[in-house]
Amino acid sequence: MRDDGAARASRPRAGAPGRIERQDGARPGRLRRARARRRRSRGAGVSIGEPALRYTLCFLTRADRVLMLRRRRAPNQGLWNGVGGKIEGGETPSAACLREVREETGFQIPSARFAAVVSWTGFEAPDGALCVFTAEAPDGEPAACEEGELAWLPRDRVLRSAEVVSNIHRFGPDVFAGLSPRWHRFTYRNGAIERHDAMPLGPFSGLVDSQ
Repeated sequence: MRDDGAARASRPRAGAPGRIERQDGARPGRLRRARARRRRSRGAGVSIGEPALRYTLCFLTRADRVLMLRRRRAPNQGLWNGVGGKIEGGETPSAACLREVREETGFQIPSARFAAVVSWTGFEAPDGALCVFTAEAPDGEPAACEEGELAWLPRDRVLRSAEVVSNIHRFGPDVFAGLSPRWHRFTYRNGAIERHDAMPLGPFSGLVDSQ
């Protein structure tokens, strides 16, 4: 039987190594992992789910035509895409969409319809996700854009042409048909789409109510 001194020596001292339980039930290891996740999410768009929602993409329509941008720079250099860009700190996806439309086209639009989430892995850009919107274009023609050439393309061409970013052929029909938003998840290998999954919004479902 140990004496009181031995028993006291066997108890963890304040600051001594060992498994320490917080009064609120959280363990230090879990707290460190949570803090690391928060650090990784800073400046990485809206951390609603995985992967991080970093960008917006908007298709401005006029009758059966869509305003498209032929990009001058990677990713998707030389291909036609919608207009959009990065979500800045403190912005909602909707606010980022309206700002990017204004900056890239000169059009002032009051709102845009949330249409889909598109995510990717294995692509030339870092893994991530973007929020897709559509809006009716106002009257007039777009201003010149530093990001590339703007042009009105027939919707059928947008959905079929090899000169258009290839994943638009997959998620575009839902978007242009006005269907309920879904999450379109793409896996790439050697620059080509290897797999496409269309599913409920899941971790991104809060976007429906936040627009």
